[in-house]
Amino acid sequence: IMASEIKVDTVSEKTSGSGVTVDSLLIKDGLAYSGIMQVGSFGPISGSGNQLETSSTTYADVPNHTITITPKVATSKIFVLFSIHTWGTDCPGSLKIIENSSGSYSDVHEIQSISSGTAGGQQHILQGLIDHDTTSAFTIKLQGKSAANAGSNRIRITWYDAQSTGFAFELGNI
Repeated sequence: IMASEIKVDTVSEKTSGSGVTVDSLLIKDGLAYSGIMQVGSFGPISGSGNQLETSSTTYADVPNHTITITPKVATSKIFVLFSIHTWGTDCPGSLKIIENSSGSYSDVHEIQSISSGTAGGQQHILQGLIDHDTTSAFTIKLQGKSAANAGSNRIRITWYDAQSTGFAFELGNI
């Protein structure tokens, strides 16, 4: 078998008619939609409009700690990585990432018993891999709650102008 080589400076798709497109060739050969296809994010954010102080034992949304993403491919995965600051009070609490790609919210990652009995700031990492099976937009967000078992029963998230960030990476062919 002889090897052939084509050298070109530019490849362009036809503007009308039928035929094979460059994208369809790449998808067919598994070359398109590989690696990081897109990134959604929030932050770094801080300040009073982005804080949650709660003594409730029910999870509540942390304001503006939300990412909406529209996957390019239904079979991709979404890797989420949140770096969240909490301020120690006299009561532990919990953080979790949730997502609603299926139409109802489900947990991605939860950290319990944070900021227990310690004054001062702490940074927490939450992460997870979402297998979404959709090309419709969906939301990924942070929630927090108190354990309500000591002192003031409160937990503080993104407090005292500390910064929090979040990223959602759409990954193909993994």
